[in-house]
Amino acid sequence: MATRERPLTPAALVPHEGVISPYTTNANPYITPIWRDCTPARLALGVSVLTTNNGSNYWTITLSTISPAGAIVAQGSVTTAALGPNLWLPLGLTTFATARWLASAISLAYLTIAKTGAPGALGLAPALYVL
Repeated sequence: MATRERPLTPAALVPHEGVISPYTTNANPYITPIWRDCTPARLALGVSVLTTNNGSNYWTITLSTISPAGAIVAQGSVTTAALGPNLWLPLGLTTFATARWLASAISLAYLTIAKTGAPGALGLAPALYVL
């Protein structure tokens, strides 16, 4: 009997808060509803930081979830600190604080972007995949 790999399903991250890329301030730019039980598999990011980006001036991108009661859980984060400026480069997250997301316990997943120091504007193209 052959074993097939289970395909990943994209969770539709939609713009939020009316902010658009490239970002210059801290924000929650993308959200998606969690409408069924699922297992987060990968947060794939295309990022570009214009001009300044280094170990002292960088962006942190965090994936969080929120429960119906408002409890927030940071699922994981990545930074642009090690990336060169003015290039579109990939970042990814494949380990999550909560291994299985139950629709009864999680209402939304969302991205937060936060500056450390004074990095340049952040270009961001996210994709969240679940099983």
